[in-house]
Amino acid sequence: MKKTKDSPAHLFKIGSREIGPGKPAYLIAEIGSNHDGSLERAQLMIEECARAGADAVKFQSFTADGLFISRTLENGLWTEHPVWKVLKKFELPPAWLPALAACARANKVDFMSTPFEPGAVEALEKVASPAYKIASGDMTYTTLIRRAARTGKPVLIATGTGELAETRTAVRTVLAAGNRQVGLFHCVSLYPPRYDEMNLRAIATLAREFGCPVGLSDHTPGHDMVLGAIALGATLVEKHVTLDRALPGPDHPYALLVDEFAALVRAVRTMESALGDGVKNAVERETPERILARRGLYAARPIVKGAQITEKMIKARRPARGIPADQIDLLIGTTANRSFEQDTPLTWDDIARE
Repeated sequence: MKKTKDSPAHLFKIGSREIGPGKPAYLIAEIGSNHDGSLERAQLMIEECARAGADAVKFQSFTADGLFISRTLENGLWTEHPVWKVLKKFELPPAWLPALAACARANKVDFMSTPFEPGAVEALEKVASPAYKIASGDMTYTTLIRRAARTGKPVLIATGTGELAETRTAVRTVLAAGNRQVGLFHCVSLYPPRYDEMNLRAIATLAREFGCPVGLSDHTPGHDMVLGAIALGATLVEKHVTLDRALPGPDHPYALLVDEFAALVRAVRTMESALGDGVKNAVERETPERILARRGLYAARPIVKGAQITEKMIKARRPARGIPADQIDLLIGTTANRSFEQDTPLTWDDIARE
């Protein structure tokens, strides 16, 4: 996508945090439906995720009726859709939103919930959601994307199962609504995917193609893939979190425990520190090593005043005193202005050059 004034913004803010290249990654603890229908558990998870270092907690605002048809055709007969029945148990009641948002504010993390239908955007606007995440399955649901974009808040689109052309359409839907604040999540919509299915280099492809903040929505175990994503320039990260992987809900088995999410946060911040600014220079604490580990030019044997310097008279040894080893070609053929004992460092002050 050619960069113009109508292209996605290079940087934008979610709450007080600036998001984009060169900024610390924005780490989203995806609670999703792992509250299992308990407001008390949802609030506890917000508190625990905040303690672990999350920048945001995120839920999922769906209704079974708004997401799936309630019946399915099997063997010529219409029966109750099994997924619909499961989803009904894990709906996030809109009445919970004020309490959850207040809990997040009290714990100094941003509160978000993925809307799965336009009406959910309306409910989330009432609690001042700072951004909207569009699930991978809805990256082609332009009606929903358009509604989220019209809030003027950042729209974060997951691209699992998506092609580049579909991603381009989704981004253009946000732009057409007059909103340049769009971010993308590379995602593989498998639970979990194999490592050889992750294609992390797609993060760089998305960043190059769209010029907007790009991140990873990850369903693999642990946080290795997240660190790879950070190294490739990811500035947004989303990982599912649970209090117990043995719980019966559909998203618990592949989620991180809270302490594992805390380890992810520490690892990401360490990786960001290690990546640096990309400028190739010696770091300050390497300065002594520039002397101790490099070589200078020394007299390999006694040299008398007036002698013409030959290669056999010189040896390159540590530490790097006197003339640096990479200047040996300049030294050969010059004349000694004084005598040198063996192992004496040679300096240009004592050498005559034409």
